[in-house]
Amino acid sequence: IHMEAITGKMKVETVSGSAVIQNVKGALTAGSVSGRLELAGSDTPKLKTTTVSGNISLETPLGEGPYDFHSVSGNIRLTVPGETGCRVNMSSIGGRLTTDLPVTASTNRHGHKWIEVQGGGVELGVDTISGRFSLEHTGNPRPVQERKTPEERRGVLQRVAGGEISVEEALGQL
Repeated sequence: IHMEAITGKMKVETVSGSAVIQNVKGALTAGSVSGRLELAGSDTPKLKTTTVSGNISLETPLGEGPYDFHSVSGNIRLTVPGETGCRVNMSSIGGRLTTDLPVTASTNRHGHKWIEVQGGGVELGVDTISGRFSLEHTGNPRPVQERKTPEERRGVLQRVAGGEISVEEALGQL
């Protein structure tokens, strides 16, 4: 299947064949049993993908969402612009979550992984048994602000309480 230069709501399903989707704009639902799905040069403000064992490669800026990715053993690679901020919420038994963007917060508990990328943004829901989810970027990531230590944050708050600085100034420092 080959789709190109389409605008609007789209749905693509394949069993073992590949689907190549290029330069489309609109909400997309895409599924495959064992075939490869590839999305390039597109703008999908809402996206849902499903695969059993096929690999999925997507390149799109993120919109308002939702973004849902489901896989049994297939790998999913999402490439976004470098300035993208988002939250990845992944449930998995043996899958891995990787990113080359700056992670500003994370947790990992009993098959549930969560990361905040570049301060957060739209949520990406990932559900996989053993597939890998990779979040990559094109262009330059945002400059990462150094996080203040708890002692430094406490000091800023004490300066507000003592009337030394305003709340607005404190927010700029935190």
